[in-house]
Amino acid sequence: MNNSINIIHNRNILILELKLLRIFVQVVKSGSFSAAAEQLCYTQPTISKSIQQLEQQIGEKLFITGYRKRHVKLTFIGEHVYKHALSILQQHEDMLDSIQNIRSLKAGELSLGLPPLGAILMHRLIARYHRNYPEIKLNFLEVGSLKIEEALVNKKIDVGIVLGNPHSDLYSIKILNSPLCLLAKQDSHLTKYEKINFDDLKNENFIFYTDDFSLTPIILSEAQKAGFEPNIVCKSSQWDFIVKMVEANMGIAILPEIYCRKFSNLKKIYFNSDDMTWQLHMAWHKGLEISHATKAWLNLVNKYSHEISL
Repeated sequence: MNNSINIIHNRNILILELKLLRIFVQVVKSGSFSAAAEQLCYTQPTISKSIQQLEQQIGEKLFITGYRKRHVKLTFIGEHVYKHALSILQQHEDMLDSIQNIRSLKAGELSLGLPPLGAILMHRLIARYHRNYPEIKLNFLEVGSLKIEEALVNKKIDVGIVLGNPHSDLYSIKILNSPLCLLAKQDSHLTKYEKINFDDLKNENFIFYTDDFSLTPIILSEAQKAGFEPNIVCKSSQWDFIVKMVEANMGIAILPEIYCRKFSNLKKIYFNSDDMTWQLHMAWHKGLEISHATKAWLNLVNKYSHEISL
């Protein structure tokens, strides 16, 4: 680290070494050159030479002649320099402390993009991260994964969950792969299927996700392949509300199998298509410097990926 500081002096840049300022401050605090030398473990000639160098750099005397050896007394300029030297040295110490706090994860922030379907799966990891690094401030962007991917590409968040293959500007870690399932009422005529094709659903009412969900284009694409436009009766960003609408017999919904396990009162039907999968990635921008807080989060995701569950 550069041990100097630039100060504008007489329209020229004056470079003051922090070491010289520390010696100067210690001389003032100690009251004499000899006491400062003893406390700093320097020789007295070293202290005298350092003060001379500082005076030469500033272009002014700092101590009144005759008071330099035993009992120092500051000049008017010396008083001014001393006041600012204390501030400069304190700022330097504060800077080093803040850097150390960031390195040791005792300070910092982590902005994390969480889609509604993925957020609940991360609750154990988020709680573990907070226990390990309680001083790190957590900021959540809670929107659909398409908007999270957009925020990542635009460098507005540090890391986030995206569905499918991430944008080429992003690095990623695969964190979950779950098949998609059809969720229907137990008395639905669809319960005769153990596995179903998408073209069997052309006459069904669909309860859909909002357009910023990555699942929406996946479902629409499968319907298009099957040759029909799905009849969408409502859209929601809340998966638990969507399930309630299925329970109320408003229509069918498509959810990751990891969620469908929760609802024993509804029929879970798998698809024949291998394309009907829900693959989550933890992603971050290739061109964004990874902070210590982000690195700690990614390490935790790698180590405790088995805790990604309901």
